[in-house]
Amino acid sequence: VTHAAPLAYGKIGSTSLTLCQFIIETGRKHQIRAQSSFNGFALAGDSAYKSAVTLPDSFGRQFFLHAYKLIFPQNDSKREELKIPVELCAKLPKDFRDFLDFAHFNFSESEYNQRPVE
Repeated sequence: VTHAAPLAYGKIGSTSLTLCQFIIETGRKHQIRAQSSFNGFALAGDSAYKSAVTLPDSFGRQFFLHAYKLIFPQNDSKREELKIPVELCAKLPKDFRDFLDFAHFNFSESEYNQRPVE
């Protein structure tokens, strides 16, 4: 089970792009790529899943995915044993922020970080 919601819109040349938030409840690690492609919205640059968009080589990666927040079950003994917090958050890496600027996304990471996970 995966939920998707658009966060911002951008463009590379004449190709429109959408920055999406995915909330994964169940499934496999490649499901964002597989399901997006299956539904006609392959990740920009993801040639393995037939993206029509190629990212410039200057970004040094094929496509962008980022785990902004991971939430673990509160009553998980392994998590507690390893002293992992219930919630982990990570800012976007610089190259991801640079890509958002390059593709003219109107996106504020600080505003996004304040949003609750739905």
